[in-house]
Amino acid sequence: MIKEYNIEKSPLYRLRNKQKLAELLGLPRNYFRKIHTYKYSEFFQDKPDGSKRIINNPEFKLKKIQKRIFNLLNRIEKPEWVISGKKGKSYVDNARLHQSKNNVCTIDIEKFYDSTKEIYVYNFFKYTMHMSKDVAAVLTDLVTYNGKIPTGTPTSQLVAFLSYKDIFVKIHNMCSRKEILFSLFVDDITLSSDKIIDKKIKYKINTLLNSKELHIKKTKTKFFSIKSNKSITGTIIDSKKMIRLENAKRKEIIDLYRECINPTTYFIEKLVRLNGKISDANQVEPGIFSSISAYLKKHQDEIKKYNIEQIKKRYFIKNIIRKRQKQILI
Repeated sequence: MIKEYNIEKSPLYRLRNKQKLAELLGLPRNYFRKIHTYKYSEFFQDKPDGSKRIINNPEFKLKKIQKRIFNLLNRIEKPEWVISGKKGKSYVDNARLHQSKNNVCTIDIEKFYDSTKEIYVYNFFKYTMHMSKDVAAVLTDLVTYNGKIPTGTPTSQLVAFLSYKDIFVKIHNMCSRKEILFSLFVDDITLSSDKIIDKKIKYKINTLLNSKELHIKKTKTKFFSIKSNKSITGTIIDSKKMIRLENAKRKEIIDLYRECINPTTYFIEKLVRLNGKISDANQVEPGIFSSISAYLKKHQDEIKKYNIEQIKKRYFIKNIIRKRQKQILI
């Protein structure tokens, strides 16, 4: 487990020298004397609701730098109510946190990454981390894209939280005063209590978010009572307070299994996807789909061979890119 420390102990805290920043990021001391431009590629990813999410993928040399920034920022201690981005924690842990409560409210932040602004990222580096203006500007440039936090970088999730942490702290404190348990999983806010949750709380949370140009997604704000099934970050807590797999995910697994047992094309790719979905489902409901698990067990050698081949392929491509970019990094 990563040992976290107070923000003042971070090597980035009160950083006022671009040469020192370069050293911390494993770059030549004079790296930031020049202006560097970086490219992103974009692709679409399916969302659970059937819509598409655009992913901003940074080029290799930038991603390498972003990973180093992430490693430094990730050591800064985070509140216990932040579930995402912590090693060993998943969306299931977020649901477990609220499992015993009678009443639940779930709130999504609308287009969180698209709504972020680089000024709040800069303010985090400048005023929270107490960096010099030039160092804060360099780091802001490295972790933002087109004036906002991109969706597909190693730093995105963490920088988004740190840049908007003060608002989430205010929401947490407000909930705490009302004896409401609060947790944050990326852009999903979950509230729970043994008491009935006043529906006006969504307006109060929205007002706080509005102060930093964020908004709640009103159509996805849900209130669940003691007798109803509660949908929390991809899981269902039933009336007996047991965590279950969502019906949509059950259907995905069953449909994919049918495709695997009646293969036409891309059999091994579908088999690997099914293996991943079953593994994920077992985190929610251990032992679920035992017959499908038994089927997959017969194909484990094929799955392992395919995964090894994919790792080798990615490693080969990374090596080619690394060699091409090495001179530029120097």
